[in-house]
Amino acid sequence: MKIENHILSDDDVDTRYVDCPKRGGAITGPDTIIIHYTGGSTAEATADYFYSSNVQASAHLVIDRNSPLIFQLVPFDTVAWHAGRSSYTFADGSERSGFNQYSIGIELDTAGPLVKTGSGYLAWFGKSYQAEETFFGTHQHQTEPGYWHAFTEGQIGCLLEVCRLLLVTYPIKYVLGHDDISPRRKIDPGPAFPMEQFRKHLLDLDRNQDGSELASEQSGRVTAPGLNVRSGPSVRHTAVADPLQYNQAVTILEEREGWYRIRASIELECWVSSRHVELRREV
Repeated sequence: MKIENHILSDDDVDTRYVDCPKRGGAITGPDTIIIHYTGGSTAEATADYFYSSNVQASAHLVIDRNSPLIFQLVPFDTVAWHAGRSSYTFADGSERSGFNQYSIGIELDTAGPLVKTGSGYLAWFGKSYQAEETFFGTHQHQTEPGYWHAFTEGQIGCLLEVCRLLLVTYPIKYVLGHDDISPRRKIDPGPAFPMEQFRKHLLDLDRNQDGSELASEQSGRVTAPGLNVRSGPSVRHTAVADPLQYNQAVTILEEREGWYRIRASIELECWVSSRHVELRREV
């Protein structure tokens, strides 16, 4: 995965640039990543929605939930219209408003809030989902729990890879949700997104060690369907989670006698056979 002229590309992930006219001038920095969800049926439908002439909104990226597919609509050095009226007070007490000017907006393809109806869970646009596709939890700005369309491990892994690349390409300091900067208007990305873990992984390990932690890691992708994940570096160790999907992005942390210790998601570190993981060079 690489960024050239502020456009994302990858030999293994389907990256499609759609030149969206809904944009502003040059971004200051950017120093912030804002995470959104689409609240729609597919990533492609969301990209089409942003491109349509009667919509006054856009984003830099839309990441599909079920396949390695990313739409880019605006270059990373250019203002996209994703944050709207927005403000935030940082931990040091400093305040900021108008986040479009400072941030990269990333939309994650998901239906958002769901309503339980019989054995299914219904989205606002009429599509029903099964229980294994849902998350039950309470939004940080709400008091009652509810059902939400869950993000997929592959989707979060793809987002993590993109954000790590943004981190080494631009002066990124902050990762926030749309509901952090517009709490009275927006609820995305919502409780189904592991924001605290994601932010901690990206930023706490960032430059505290002069980049040595990131420099020691390598990106990879799974080259076999149903790759077993184990508690240690041999077939004698037990499986610790469901097998990984073909082409799933992973982070390689350690190599030992034909095995890789990998990070497959925010919550999952495990061992896999190195024969079924292809290294990917970041540029």
